[in-house]
Amino acid sequence: MFSKKIVSIQEYTLLHWNIWYKQPIKPVVDIIKSLNPDFLLLQELTWNCSYNKGLATGEYIAENLGYYQHIGKAHVWQPQDGRNREALGNGILSRYPIENTFSAFVHDPINNGRYSHDEGRIYLEALVNINGQKFRIGTTHLSYYHKFIQTPGRLKEDKKLINLLKRNNHHKAYPLIFSGDLNTAPSSFIIRQLSKILQHLGPDYCHNTWTTKPFLYNNFEVNNLEWRLDYVFGTDQIQLVKAEIINTEVSDHLPIMIKFKIT
Repeated sequence: MFSKKIVSIQEYTLLHWNIWYKQPIKPVVDIIKSLNPDFLLLQELTWNCSYNKGLATGEYIAENLGYYQHIGKAHVWQPQDGRNREALGNGILSRYPIENTFSAFVHDPINNGRYSHDEGRIYLEALVNINGQKFRIGTTHLSYYHKFIQTPGRLKEDKKLINLLKRNNHHKAYPLIFSGDLNTAPSSFIIRQLSKILQHLGPDYCHNTWTTKPFLYNNFEVNNLEWRLDYVFGTDQIQLVKAEIINTEVSDHLPIMIKFKIT
């Protein structure tokens, strides 16, 4: 009698995190090193920002970890007083080679805009090659509207993101993990729409991710972990092993860490 060969499927880890543009970058790197994820999906990376002495924070993290990178600027501010142009964006970092990349604006930047929702917002995607096994990773950081309410502008942005995730291209057959700081509650339109095309990879929506720092903007004040704004989704080929929210005072958002298999 022949015994059936058991094939083990390797497990990987992914960390989603809005690292906060005001956060000194060294503690961020220290946290990431301690968690040792295979993949990183990051928001609020900065260029030429005074909070980090003009560093390109995404490139700094990638170089310190030795990871492959796909990093994109979502918004670039006009220079003042001859200073370098400050910018804000997102990043995908991978322990494994990145084979192809894609990026597209979900909200075009409005130059000299007065409000947070005038900032550009970008979707990034990378095709990763793990010893011949390929899958996609995507991330975004959607606009903040006052008290996280749905507005026509935000609805337009949400629909554009959904269309990007559903688009037909030669990468579509590959599994996908998507994460984002979506600046919205679990009951919102975008979360309902995402749940129709992807599976939520956790943790449960009752676990909040924002804010660890006092927030006051346009008379809206939040001082505790009162909101769930960060999410991780995946296609059916992504098998979740474990999902957890990491408790830390670094950044104003708590990171989400998932362990998964690709089937």
